[in-house]
Amino acid sequence: MANKDVAPGVYVLSQDVALIDALGEAGGDQYPIHVVSTFAELRELVESARCKIVLLDAELLGRSLRSQASELKALEPALVALIAAPREAAENLMGLLSERLIHRLLIKPAAVGITRLLLESAVSRYLRRSALPQDKENATRVRTVITAVTARRTAALARCAEGSEVSLGPGPSRRP
Repeated sequence: MANKDVAPGVYVLSQDVALIDALGEAGGDQYPIHVVSTFAELRELVESARCKIVLLDAELLGRSLRSQASELKALEPALVALIAAPREAAENLMGLLSERLIHRLLIKPAAVGITRLLLESAVSRYLRRSALPQDKENATRVRTVITAVTARRTAALARCAEGSEVSLGPGPSRRP
């Protein structure tokens, strides 16, 4: 399990030196960048739960990008996936955003400032997702309490409409 005080690293599948340099400069010491050379290596890292944030280079993966993004998401549903693509190709990749296969799309050539924002967004998303199991438990408890309170209010309103005495909690009963 990742320590929430330590920013997770970003695993990059790209051979684009300018992109890797922009990521390194944007990440600095705060967001470590790890470059992998093959999709198989990246898949192994995701499978072993050592990798929670990935950036895929659309130019490197070409037509297999959609299927490979889907494969990674199936291996680790909480994975935060980013895509880097030239402006011309970006329009064709917008569907991946709406399908929730990727978190963000980075337009190449990547400016350091935008790349920094993208990394911060990805890490923030990762940290939110890593907290989800606890949040789901709390959400279930809250939903249960709200359901119970709503049921009591509905029953009290029904009794009130019938002209019966209604107790709304501590204190005297109230008559409509």
